[in-house]
Amino acid sequence: MQNILHWATDPLKVLIAARRHARYMFLSQGVVEGSGIVFVLTKILGSIRSLTWKEAEALARQARWRLKRRYAKYLDYLALFA
Repeated sequence: MQNILHWATDPLKVLIAARRHARYMFLSQGVVEGSGIVFVLTKILGSIRSLTWKEAEALARQARWRLKRRYAKYLDYLALFA
């Protein structure tokens, strides 16, 4: 799953739906801490929310994904969940 949580009206529902289709999820999400030009551009284009890496991880936990490995927190949050 790549860079969709800041576009979703309900990112928790997106993560729950992903659990129905996959046993593993690799999440690559632009986060506030990485505020690079691409992230700024998504805000200009109308993304709904800005997430921190902690918020992205908390949403995954709420959707009952278990963190297997976190690869990066900034510029993009990168993590593997099961």
